[in-house]
Amino acid sequence: MSARRGPERPSARASRRRCSKTIPIFTLVLLMYLVMSLVLTIGMRLLERRASAGLARGKAA
Repeated sequence: MSARRGPERPSARASRRRCSKTIPIFTLVLLMYLVMSLVLTIGMRLLERRASAGLARGKAA
């Protein structure tokens, strides 16, 4: 049993429980953002390459 300084209120206990998971949540959000940005970057590169190839042939893509 851990040493406590005094009685803990239920709201404080709930707040501590919620806050203890912030690092995994922010890590997950960061990874989701990274994947999303990589997909969009790769998609834009392919789109730009396709458009420039079409313009080089005299066609508008």
